Amino acid sequence: KSVGKSVEILAAEHLADSGDCFFVENSLLSGVLGLYCWDIIFAPINGAFFNPFQQAPADFSSPEFIVQRQSRFKNRLETLTMDTLKTRVWQQWEQKQGRANPLVHWAGLSEGLLALSLDRIPLDHWRAIFVRLLRDIRNHRSGFPDLIHFPFSGSYDLVEVKGPGDKLQKNQIRWMAYFAAHGIPHRALHIRYSDEN
Repeated sequence: KSVGKSVEILAAEHLADSGDCFFVENSLLSGVLGLYCWDIIFAPINGAFFNPFQQAPADFSSPEFIVQRQSRFKNRLETLTMDTLKTRVWQQWEQKQGRANPLVHWAGLSEGLLALSLDRIPLDHWRAIFVRLLRDIRNHRSGFPDLIHFPFSGSYDLVEVKGPGDKLQKNQIRWMAYFAAHGIPHRALHIRYSDEN
């Protein structure tokens, strides 16, 4: 048992023996969508912005957010390729660094993490994740696994870490069911301390 270390850090250290591992929780997958659709999120929709210092459109947490921008999001998903994804994400990552975006947590989006994610996660997986996020962005942007593991052998794995007595929450179970339905690699890793019987 390592004193002072969370179960997520302990798991990440263990997984790092077999590949790169990052603590991402809700920052990576929704963050990439936020970068890919930055211009749509901040589109000049009537009534969405009242001053230049807003961190998000006024309607971001309401169902109207998707409704008002539905055709733009639909077009963006229809033109989604690995090239357009990488181009837009890296452009926004470089040009908007540090600027507020309700989906982008800058501290959780390092260059190395983004590079591996855009290299290893297949286009079909990105599309499936974006589709579910855009069905209900307010409720679906949480519940993602804690870690992403990139084995030295290739591919990737989303890993939810649970300590003793902890169990999956409903939003995590729903995401895992969705991952399973779309062939997205994921698992729950249950930590047990060595002094437990």
